[in-house]
Amino acid sequence: MGPMNNTVISAVAGLLPLRVHRNAVEAGRRICEPTDGFSRALTPEENVQVHRETSQYLGQVESLMRAVVVQNPFATKPLPENVFTGPNDERWARVDDGSFRIKRSGARVAEMRTLLPEYALKMMGLW
Repeated sequence: MGPMNNTVISAVAGLLPLRVHRNAVEAGRRICEPTDGFSRALTPEENVQVHRETSQYLGQVESLMRAVVVQNPFATKPLPENVFTGPNDERWARVDDGSFRIKRSGARVAEMRTLLPEYALKMMGLW
């Protein structure tokens, strides 16, 4: 891609599977608040409570499809911002240093990135 090449291509989009382990997401919601991350350790009593509440979801995997869009920074007609805006979708764009970064994450993916540790994100294909 360049200013003189491939300017008619607005973006490249991929449909990727996302396997969400419900117990991991539910536990993450109980353990931390999205605004402060993993700022405090749980007490042993809280650990037991989280385990008890989330064990009902043990083994339940929800398979979803998500769109991952990489914008062409040289496109003559950029992809409209209101396309691929679902809760599991992501949009990547070029930043000042020339690299590509997440421009927008759907609400559900953003929550997972905030709540879950790195190994869980790798298992789900989000890392």
